[in-house]
Amino acid sequence: MNTPLRNTLKKSERLYSKVAIDRLFLGESWSVAAFPIRAVFRLDDFSETDKEAQAAIMISVPKRHLHHAVDRNRVKRQIREFYRKNKTFLWQAIENKNKKLSIAFIWLDGKLWSSSDVEKKLSVLFHRMEEKIQKEFNEK
Repeated sequence: MNTPLRNTLKKSERLYSKVAIDRLFLGESWSVAAFPIRAVFRLDDFSETDKEAQAAIMISVPKRHLHHAVDRNRVKRQIREFYRKNKTFLWQAIENKNKKLSIAFIWLDGKLWSSSDVEKKLSVLFHRMEEKIQKEFNEK
């Protein structure tokens, strides 16, 4: 948890456990949207013995919105790249709070967007997520 952050996206930072994904979508989670992306996120308890990262993500681009796999892969690549470069912003929001963050990014539009537009929307999402996280910590 106290290791220096690098701009990488390791397997431990990916949300792939069915139990964790079910908990994210069926439990107490928050949702924020900045069209064309919606983020569903949840805070869970974190212990130093966990092998998991402080935050884990998954990206969903439904086939009903983008029919071609190359288009879906492009959108996932854009989202992963922005997260990889800007994850420290969210990690600082939960730093020293003994919590871990699970995030699902869901694509909502039927067309492709430029990388700069996607980055702008994700930046808005990150700020909204950070506000909700800070509000949660202030209430407790």
